Amino acid sequence: MAEELDLTPVFFGDASWIAYDPELWPHLHPAAALGVQYFGFDTTRPPFDDARVRRAFLLALDRPRLVAQSEGSAATVATSIVPSALWPEGIPADEPSDPEVARDLLTQVGYASGADLGLIAVNANGLNVAPAVATWREELGVEIAVETMDWVDYLTILPQRPPPIFTVNWITDYPSPYALYGLLLLPDAASNHGLWDNAEFVARMEAAARETDPGAQHDAYLAVEAVVDAEAPVIPWSWDASHWLVREDLQGVGNLTVGLLDFGRLSWAD
Repeated sequence: MAEELDLTPVFFGDASWIAYDPELWPHLHPAAALGVQYFGFDTTRPPFDDARVRRAFLLALDRPRLVAQSEGSAATVATSIVPSALWPEGIPADEPSDPEVARDLLTQVGYASGADLGLIAVNANGLNVAPAVATWREELGVEIAVETMDWVDYLTILPQRPPPIFTVNWITDYPSPYALYGLLLLPDAASNHGLWDNAEFVARMEAAARETDPGAQHDAYLAVEAVVDAEAPVIPWSWDASHWLVREDLQGVGNLTVGLLDFGRLSWAD
């Protein structure tokens, strides 16, 4: 660094080469991800009003492999819409892909093949959908049309009539699982664009919100996650990675979480 900056965020593309720079790499610090990219479903209309169809689309995806293709080093595969930094006692395990079970689920609903679903529109405004779309076509035989639009137009249609599959890149408003589950999936939440409404999920969210003991609260949110996994109103895709450059001897930066850096804690070593 040229003695002009003490602390600065780093674009992920630069972080990949800075990690090998003999002078800069000791100053490179990863930031805890507090954002999630995900696929959402319009759960009010066929075919995604049936949880079995939504789970078929989830299980068809080998997300660890596909996220690496889609995002490279910019992100890690998401096992939940709640980033790992908000699961201090351990995050939920990722559900492995199983295309055969995915195809069986479609058969259970009455679709002999993915082609019987008709043309499915997938919006690509929120993330790189190409790897997932290619997999759905190959593993499920689904006919898919990928669409994009002006960002302002996209934000306008999402609350009114979302695409069958839409994409969102969301950053949490405060450090709690409730900030993601509540704002994105509760029935009356403005950002529940898929209009998912599940009584068991609501009851478990209320139970989690009442817990004050950290261990009990963690278990309560695991129970919430179990409902989300079973019903698949969304497909968690990735948690964004970010990095910072920090001058030597600058203290108090903590984990450098984007959006939650407390500059009042910064100090210089003696």
